[in-house]
Amino acid sequence: MKAEVETYLENVAKEARDAIKGGAAPSPQRLTVRDLLRLSGYARRGSGVVSEIRNALEKHGLRTLPDFENTWIDGAISVELDRESANGSVSTEAAVEDPTVRIDALAAAHRTPTVVDPDSPLEAATTLMLLNDYSQLPVTKNRRKIQGMISWKSIGSRLSSGVECSLVRHCVNPEVKEVRLRSPLLDAVADIATHGYTLVRADGEIVGIVTTSDLSREFLELASPFLLIGEIERYLHILAHGRFTREELQAVLPVLQGLVAFLRHLARMGVVDRPLT
Repeated sequence: MKAEVETYLENVAKEARDAIKGGAAPSPQRLTVRDLLRLSGYARRGSGVVSEIRNALEKHGLRTLPDFENTWIDGAISVELDRESANGSVSTEAAVEDPTVRIDALAAAHRTPTVVDPDSPLEAATTLMLLNDYSQLPVTKNRRKIQGMISWKSIGSRLSSGVECSLVRHCVNPEVKEVRLRSPLLDAVADIATHGYTLVRADGEIVGIVTTSDLSREFLELASPFLLIGEIERYLHILAHGRFTREELQAVLPVLQGLVAFLRHLARMGVVDRPLT
């Protein structure tokens, strides 16, 4: 871990405690999760990275709100004194405060979706879907009240039934799936898998849409380092099979075990395929 993050956290803790001693309320320091990772010398959150940063926060009696581990990487967090650490003692409350992975951890939950007016010609919706490779669009005159969804499936079902489909409203599916921004991600997975999407609502408005493609990308980012480690192990097995004696393999076994352990460590740290330079 870089000394830069230690200096930053030390300064945040000192300023907060000095404010308390002076009878003032400490001001939380705001930054993004990505900024915190960059200060620490990393680009992504592997389990080892999370553990290092959490230990550094606890060392200085600090915590982040919301918790940096499960927050969208470009989401803002506050670095502040732990509720039980104003006197210098360190609390582990922040480490277990909210372990739930929530849907706001996904970037798609923060990207305002493209919408279409119900009174627009059908061609307006199909053009938007073709240009952006969308499978569906929310139908609304504003982002607070969604009238339904229009999709290739809803259009095809109307057309195949001989129903008039000149306007967007003629092809709308009134059933809408949506969740709150702070909803647990697992609660939304079933709807996303079944319907291909879920809208994300915050402060009364639709602020994002999470699709099966977004879940697939998230799975790839989380799983790819460990899949790569498995491939490397299998390639090493193929290369070594039948080419060395038992004695030769036993002689280099500690080196190979150390290499595998090192690669697994890199996977946990989240830097196997994308190191921070």
